[in-house]
Amino acid sequence: MNIMSLVMQYFGPVILNKIAGSLGINSTLAQKAIAAAAPAILAGIVGRTAQPGGAKILSDLIAKQDPGLLGKLGEMVGTGKQASVVEQGSSALGQLLGNSAIGSLAGALSKHAGLGIGASNTLLGLMAPAVLGTLGREQKSAGLDAAGLANMLMGQKKNITDALPGEFAKLLAGSGLLEGVQGGTTQSKPAETTASSTAGASSAAVRPATTTSMPAGRVTAPAGAAAVPHHHHHQFSWMPWLAAIAGASALWWSVFGDKMMQPHPTATTIPAVLPPSTTLATSPLPAVVANTEVGKQIVSLLDDVKGAIGGVRDAATAQSSLARIQDVAGRLEKANGQAQALGPDARRALATYVNSQQGLIKTAIANVLAVPGVAALLRPVLEQMLGRIEGLAKA
Repeated sequence: MNIMSLVMQYFGPVILNKIAGSLGINSTLAQKAIAAAAPAILAGIVGRTAQPGGAKILSDLIAKQDPGLLGKLGEMVGTGKQASVVEQGSSALGQLLGNSAIGSLAGALSKHAGLGIGASNTLLGLMAPAVLGTLGREQKSAGLDAAGLANMLMGQKKNITDALPGEFAKLLAGSGLLEGVQGGTTQSKPAETTASSTAGASSAAVRPATTTSMPAGRVTAPAGAAAVPHHHHHQFSWMPWLAAIAGASALWWSVFGDKMMQPHPTATTIPAVLPPSTTLATSPLPAVVANTEVGKQIVSLLDDVKGAIGGVRDAATAQSSLARIQDVAGRLEKANGQAQALGPDARRALATYVNSQQGLIKTAIANVLAVPGVAALLRPVLEQMLGRIEGLAKA
């Protein structure tokens, strides 16, 4: 059994795309972030279970999880239920790892994957049910008590460390999250040796290294010993489970095609910009309203919402985007008036469609407002914009 493979199987193409959309990022960044966060969370849990009372805390938390949540997680992402999932997941992680460690993890994830700190915290909250649910399923399947669960996790140290990207591990140095899987193991980690032995030196020279049975975090070759290439661990040791995901993705794609794989907006805190044709929509507007002028305008407006907030990365870009955001908010008000003139069926179809987009839009706006210096400039007009979108979502 490889606990990493079991956890990652829940982040296939469909849910990955939904998570990306809910965070306002593209699926490539979402996959990078998840692939780093999952082993880090598990590493922290391993360390926690090694502490007095930690195994019981983990077992008790797992017992409180909704056993059906794993199967329903994909349905909740990007909907009004997402906030509740994130809140419960974040609370569980806080109890297990400590809020300080979660803060360090979110900060490292932000740097590693280019996410905003708000998006990083949301992602961690969304991932918690998958991690805890997987552990709970394995605990129940094997009939393990708290101590047995802890022992099972101890046997997964190598799988966890092999899955942890080397650069991300460096960002977590000093957080304490990796101590549980590094101490006393001899598994090969991506090389982090330096010319000196000073821990955490910023001038560390990263190069292939040999491994010895030394405490974690210090991978060096004995004096005079011939260097043994280490590339095979760094490049391939964590790839089997990722390859399995890629294989599953390819199979899914071959069956369903790209009609289910909708594009997603780019994060507001990274420089990449999606083409103007990319929209926030995750499903087509029903024909009963799509053929009306107001229906076409609203699809275009939702695209403009993405474009208006997508360029906000700091206070300066917030200021330069203000006029455009105000213009979109004004056009949304006009669209609300026009929507009232639609027939009952078209109005209901439009409301259902817009309502399905609100989760993505709310998350994107929340991420923008979390950027330092932005809320003071944009909060009133963004809240006004969101209110008008909510008006369109009412039949």
